[in-house]
Amino acid sequence: MSPNAPISVNVYGIDAKNEKVFPLHISQQLADETEIDLLFIKIEMTSTAATKSATKITHYCLIRNFSRLLRSEVTRNPYQYHFCKICLSHFNTEEKLSEHKTLCREHEPTRVIMPLIL
Repeated sequence: MSPNAPISVNVYGIDAKNEKVFPLHISQQLADETEIDLLFIKIEMTSTAATKSATKITHYCLIRNFSRLLRSEVTRNPYQYHFCKICLSHFNTEEKLSEHKTLCREHEPTRVIMPLIL
């Protein structure tokens, strides 16, 4: 890798209420070779009643396997899914993901939530 190679850094957050991952920042730089995904964690810790103060702790973690992070939100089976890093939709094949990426790059990063069928 050359020193001037493009790098894309994507940052994701996690919702404390329902423990769902969502995009915070998606890099506009297209870099298939060097792509770094980070998970931003924010924890609020309350101290004792005597001090009555809250401490916010923030931390970035490297996401080594994006599919493994999101797969548990979709299914319990051990098969690998391919996730769009912009809208977090999942696909069974790399080809379907590639088709989707061409359209998805035109939109703002967001988390698509489908309604549950009861």
